[in-house]
Amino acid sequence: MPPPPQQSDASLPAMEKKRNASPGKLILSIYTIIVSIAFIVSTAFAAYFFIALRIEKGYIHDDSHNDSQNGDQNGEKDTENNFPDTSERPLYKGDHINVPAPDDVVRIDTLTAAEVVAAALPSVVCVQADTGEGTGFILTDTGYVVTNYHIVDGGTDFTVILHDDTILDASYVGGDKLTDLAVLKVEPGDTRLIPIALGNSDTVRAGDSVIAIGSPGGSEYAGTATSGIVSAHNRRLTTSSLSGEGTRTMWVIQTDTAVNFGNSGGPLLNMKGQVIGINTMKYAELYFEGLGFSLPINGVMDIVNILMKHGYISKYPENCFAKINVPLGITVGAMTKTELAENGLAYGIKVQSVDAGSNAEQDGVKKDDIIVKIEGKEAKSILQVRNAVFDHREDDKIALKIYRKGKYLDINITLRAK
Repeated sequence: MPPPPQQSDASLPAMEKKRNASPGKLILSIYTIIVSIAFIVSTAFAAYFFIALRIEKGYIHDDSHNDSQNGDQNGEKDTENNFPDTSERPLYKGDHINVPAPDDVVRIDTLTAAEVVAAALPSVVCVQADTGEGTGFILTDTGYVVTNYHIVDGGTDFTVILHDDTILDASYVGGDKLTDLAVLKVEPGDTRLIPIALGNSDTVRAGDSVIAIGSPGGSEYAGTATSGIVSAHNRRLTTSSLSGEGTRTMWVIQTDTAVNFGNSGGPLLNMKGQVIGINTMKYAELYFEGLGFSLPINGVMDIVNILMKHGYISKYPENCFAKINVPLGITVGAMTKTELAENGLAYGIKVQSVDAGSNAEQDGVKKDDIIVKIEGKEAKSILQVRNAVFDHREDDKIALKIYRKGKYLDINITLRAK
């Protein structure tokens, strides 16, 4: 028999290397397993605490926690009415309802768009009057509903349609043309009303994400949600007054969120599901898109609380977001360089006419006067006169420095309403 084959010396080092490598690979495998287990455990804990936090905040409805509250004495669950938690909304004392303080507002967006809509939709209603229809929202579980005045103006019969198509008759509590706000009241009976959550419009910033819910075109499209951002905060907007007399200035929230006819009176919501404004109007002109305007909720609640108590506004709150513009009673025009040089002036605006009996006439302004300063600023544009009127309220004084026949005069015009 031939002798068995023998390994050559050259193969021995390789075998020894293979034996020496085995312990290292074993350690590496054990380490990989330990890291994988640690990752799985940490991920599970993170998911648990995340879900638990959202349940605590009310963003996820925990049926197991509320069985005894939503069911009968035997703890049976109410499967037909899975209402959102309303224990913290709205904040009110008696019939006076407050918005949260700025210090209580957290800036971090906490809800998805779908969660915002789901939370707010039960509080949004379609408002129908014999003069038209629009949108509104439930303010209290006792039946107060807020909407725009122009929706119900002139109406006598009012109906509120809830998100689940429940129809409730409504009565008119009060309204105000200047601020375009109205309050209705329904008697809920056995129907559970879900008040909307209030935000704080003073904390709104340009660029904040927002969602609008309303009834564009009427009840057929009730509950329509659109999204966008805050384009500008505290935007000054001047329009004709609802009474048709003069002009009105409002300080509003501008948004690019789609606001269509029928959305009026509906809420503009932040990403915590809180109403920060009431969608009221849009700029509907050719070549313009994404110009919607909402009344700030802080100012809205100042008016609504008065309407709930008295039904009308006898005196507007200080710094109300809307005002009627009281005219000066003058017509002004730009001056040419030649006219300025003839009077030895570098700038100025000429008074072309003064209305008889106007505020300007009563306080001493005359035709051909040259306004050289308005509120301490050099008068270089006729827009400065208009803006001075828009920025001041009734009984305010507008300071003018006038140049008249070689002399400078200081005149304060008081904005007296007729």
